[in-house]
Amino acid sequence: MIQVPVEIALKSGAKLAKPIYGASGQILLRDGVVLDKRYAGRLQSLGIQSVFIEGGKVKVDEPIAAEVRIKAARALSSVGRGHINKVNLCSIVSEILEDVLSLRGIVDSLSSISTYDGYTYTHSVEVCVIAMSIGLQLGYKRHTLLELGIGGLLHDVGKLKIPYHIISKPGTLNKKELDLVKNHPVLGYEMVKNHSQVSNRSAAMVLEHHERWDGSGYPDGKAGKGIHHFSAICGVADIYNAMTTARSYRPSYPPHEVYELILGLGSTHFDYDVIKAFARCIVPYPRGSLIRTSDLRIAQVVSNDTEHPYLPVVVFLDDPEDKEVNLLAAGLTVKSAVTLEEKELSLLNRQLPVPADERCAS
Repeated sequence: MIQVPVEIALKSGAKLAKPIYGASGQILLRDGVVLDKRYAGRLQSLGIQSVFIEGGKVKVDEPIAAEVRIKAARALSSVGRGHINKVNLCSIVSEILEDVLSLRGIVDSLSSISTYDGYTYTHSVEVCVIAMSIGLQLGYKRHTLLELGIGGLLHDVGKLKIPYHIISKPGTLNKKELDLVKNHPVLGYEMVKNHSQVSNRSAAMVLEHHERWDGSGYPDGKAGKGIHHFSAICGVADIYNAMTTARSYRPSYPPHEVYELILGLGSTHFDYDVIKAFARCIVPYPRGSLIRTSDLRIAQVVSNDTEHPYLPVVVFLDDPEDKEVNLLAAGLTVKSAVTLEEKELSLLNRQLPVPADERCAS
């Protein structure tokens, strides 16, 4: 599996390896669909800039089951419509937690592809995952992780009260629009603060996830220990996933750049203890990433060691035997991340089968 620009996937006739999610978390295009020019207009209208296609030397499994994602997205949609009493948040977050525990708190393959109008749903699930992974690294017990997960899942629910044309606006927001968007923590907090399934700590995450250690955040400009620890965790999870995901107004940033940025913001924007835990569960080069090593060969990341995050285990694309190489043991380093170009696709994948059926979810 590898992530490529849509135009390259369409030209190559590649098979979709990860589904594309829609406005309410539903699957719009299923994995296994063959991408060709017939999908060009639809993908463009949905705002899809890149997709995950089958192939390469590394199989990347979804850390969170598709049915769990859909269930969580539907729950958020219900909360947004004011039907929070009809949702069993604890049950849904428990299912997500089981997947987090199976990963041992290390998240090295998370990014999903969604339409711009589906961003809030997919983003909320992934912030939930990252927040609980950080909590696991901090030694939190199960009941505490569940509280953390519920807050992570609900953190952006206030955005569901903001007009879609503002949330999805591709250009710069004017002052009125920006003020409305920056009010989403307050809107979300008012929606969940009195619900029996949402503890005070979970509700604090909804209100405070944009507060910053140095007092530069919003809505209240809280600083340092005045920010709840859960909220500090959510803030880190939120900014990491937001920056590594394409938005209507900008493309995604490479994971290693966001990783380095967040590590550099410890004790200024974020609680340093949270940053240290973040660094133990997120890696700069996720599984399946393409990198160029110090000997100028291109490789695909197979696995990661959080003790040596910049030295993953890889498979070189030019190795016919697909031997796994530990960069630390081999005395090699990562020179740069690699963006796949059309001419390189044949190197990455010698077999891109075209199936007889095409599946498109309604």
